[in-house]
Amino acid sequence: MRYIPVLLMSLLVAGPAQALRCGNTIVSEGDDTYQLTQRCGQPTTVERIDAPTVNQMVYDVWGRPAGYMPVSVGDSYEIWVYNFGPQRFVARITVKNARIFKIDEAGYGH
Repeated sequence: MRYIPVLLMSLLVAGPAQALRCGNTIVSEGDDTYQLTQRCGQPTTVERIDAPTVNQMVYDVWGRPAGYMPVSVGDSYEIWVYNFGPQRFVARITVKNARIFKIDEAGYGH
């Protein structure tokens, strides 16, 4: 019984996953891009954000420095934007590894 307040508090802190209504269907964080395009159609725009890279030292077989090689230090992702018109908010969907990572709403569309 004493764990119930802790459980309720953790649910409030975590918050619900975001969802987006497209017609009579809903897409949620975690759904794949196939489901997204089947339910909402093609996005208005797609912006690809490439992972930042750093130059990492490369060594030869004798352990001597042999130069630098670019290495990714993050994840690449895409921002899919759905503009549903002036009666609805614009949806900005972050897609990582072909799955909906995050759903945000912007102002009204046009």
